[in-house]
Amino acid sequence: MNLAAWVAKRAHLHPERPILKHDGRIYRNRDFADAVDATARSLAACGLQPGARVVTLMTNTPAFLSVLFACARTGAVLVPLDGKLAWPELERIIRDCTPRLLVYSAVFAQTAAALTGRGLPLVRCLACDDDTLSDPPSPSRDSARASDEA
Repeated sequence: MNLAAWVAKRAHLHPERPILKHDGRIYRNRDFADAVDATARSLAACGLQPGARVVTLMTNTPAFLSVLFACARTGAVLVPLDGKLAWPELERIIRDCTPRLLVYSAVFAQTAAALTGRGLPLVRCLACDDDTLSDPPSPSRDSARASDEA
């Protein structure tokens, strides 16, 4: 049984049983399996093939676990990065593993933006906010939104 099957099995056998507790929120097996499914769909929509590497710059949250299990479901290889590493170390790891995707938590948005601007072999980046993955805001989209609000 792989990791993704383990989550699905727990959700099927004990859907209401708690699996995680974080910041006062309780995640039940069914809820967590749904989050993993949604994350796996987001990863698949990025065109990831089995064996593709996904680097993460994430905090220790249920969202990270969702990405971990979603990678197992899609066959992607998870490469978690430590946000405390120095730039040369992060660059070396990314160049070495040639990831297709970078998934990052909001707290690492500046680091992710700097990494994508350094010519590293990243095809795409996804921001992770709670349990959802989305394209990061682009500077042009942000300036357009600011002019609309003015």
